[in-house]
Amino acid sequence: MWSARSPMRGGGGVPWDMLARLAIGVVPAAFLGALVNATLPGSVVLLALAALTLFVGVQQLRPRAVREARDELGTAALVAVGAFVGFGSALTGTGGPVLLVPVLLTLGVAPLRAVAVSQAVQLPVVVAGSVGYLQTGLVDVRLGTALGCLAALGVAAGAVVATRIPAEGLRRIVALACIAAGVFLVVRAAV
Repeated sequence: MWSARSPMRGGGGVPWDMLARLAIGVVPAAFLGALVNATLPGSVVLLALAALTLFVGVQQLRPRAVREARDELGTAALVAVGAFVGFGSALTGTGGPVLLVPVLLTLGVAPLRAVAVSQAVQLPVVVAGSVGYLQTGLVDVRLGTALGCLAALGVAAGAVVATRIPAEGLRRIVALACIAAGVFLVVRAAV
């Protein structure tokens, strides 16, 4: 099991110190992202998210030189990434991993570590974003609760599956999921 003193290696677990530093940026930015969402046309938000996910998906599929994955990013970088992800996730209603996994992979974080912290970051994103959305009157509590329960089941299943996939395979799966999500969002924005 991963501990705060040793980097998470193949054994899995949530890198809690990384999550704490991301949350410093995530929480205020997610609240702000929810407030800004109420002022923008939905098609603008969907197209921005589509462009980002397509770019990252294609970038992750490109061949690259073999390099050592990073175990850690500095505090300032994690707070900045957290702010970007918190704002973007609340703005688009994606919950965290859609933005955080690709960003961390692009920065060279190991795939399993990126997926683990991205699953855990959903909670601060959802709480702060929900508070912002409550203030704008854009919350369906029943639907949100049902989706939250389903998401929790998906996170548990994903954690089991992710630890059984080699890092390169996991990176490709994430890349293809980003491309599929980007195409879906472009089609949805066009409708």
